[in-house]
Amino acid sequence: MLITLLSIFDHKYGPKILMQTPSSAPSMNLEHVPILMDLYKVGFFLHQFQGLNTANLIFNVYSPSSRGRKENLMLTVASMEGNYNLNLGSFQEIMEYFASEVRKVNDLYKGLYFKDSSGNFSEIVERLL
Repeated sequence: MLITLLSIFDHKYGPKILMQTPSSAPSMNLEHVPILMDLYKVGFFLHQFQGLNTANLIFNVYSPSSRGRKENLMLTVASMEGNYNLNLGSFQEIMEYFASEVRKVNDLYKGLYFKDSSGNFSEIVERLL
């Protein structure tokens, strides 16, 4: 199973998962993935730990209300060791394309911390991405 994550570096709480597709991945422990944002600052990299292989791209989007006027996001494609025999490095170009398209979304920063009454990110935010 391939899992796609979008993580954000929350300036108050640290790195956390913003969105995940598919929403449930029972056999994968993904809560450690956003912490990679503490180790790497920007760009594409591969990382393996506990049988989990990841391709990651850290990029910034404009945010006038954030410190430094930018939000740090990380796109991750993850798979369990041996599941697909994929070279995750081959995802770099499409991940960079995704980041460039995300940067084009006007006022994206407004949706990064917006949650509905149940504490989940609303459908509106999901449509932005």
